[in-house]
Amino acid sequence: MQKEDLKWLLVMKKEYIRCYYLHLAIDNIYENKGRNKGGKETIDNCINSWEKTCAVVEGTEPYLKDVLEF
Repeated sequence: MQKEDLKWLLVMKKEYIRCYYLHLAIDNIYENKGRNKGGKETIDNCINSWEKTCAVVEGTEPYLKDVLEF
């Protein structure tokens, strides 16, 4: 494997992880849309509660933080 290929794979890994967490966050918002419409929970509250309960793969915490700050 070439050095350039390795660099590309490392960059892409980060992007895939961010996309994965973003997908999970959006799914959570969609699944709770009834509570959001009813005024029982804001989207920010929904994201914050999801952050506390989501399964985070060790070593990917910075990517989750990037998504949550999006």
